[in-house]
Amino acid sequence: MKSRILASGLAIAIVLGSTGCGINFYYPGKQVSASAQSGAVHQTESLSTPEFHPAMEVVEKYFKYSDEKNEKGVLSTLTDRWNAPNIVWELGNLEYIDLNFIEEETDQKQYESYLKNGRGSINGTTMENLIVFKVMYEVEYKNDYVSSQESGMYEWWFFLIRKDENSPWLIDDMGV
Repeated sequence: MKSRILASGLAIAIVLGSTGCGINFYYPGKQVSASAQSGAVHQTESLSTPEFHPAMEVVEKYFKYSDEKNEKGVLSTLTDRWNAPNIVWELGNLEYIDLNFIEEETDQKQYESYLKNGRGSINGTTMENLIVFKVMYEVEYKNDYVSSQESGMYEWWFFLIRKDENSPWLIDDMGV
């Protein structure tokens, strides 16, 4: 499944690259991008290179810890509002969860929506302390009827915030 998604992403990158557009695809542990000039595809082994936002690692850790059913790890990636008993319950019903794709959202409407109508209107987050990622993941539950969602493939936005430039990025909200 992952190889088909990666192959599809590479094909799209090549097509967009050959038409003069540049686009970045982020997969766990690497970046695949199409160069705007040559259409060539480049891979980078680590998300720690300067092209990557440090908050991406928080999203990767969230999926890693969730798949490991590591409650403390999951909670370390989330704002305090998520510190509730349902986190443990969801992890107990989880068969597996795989992060397939992540990219930084460039549509300012997502940022404005969070700040004006979403949790940002409650917690006072500012534009410089907010980052949004579009994430594709696959999840399998032991019992679909007792989870907040059914097993399957999802594309969600993850909204990460920090208190200031010296604070860690944490996931504050996620969804469609």
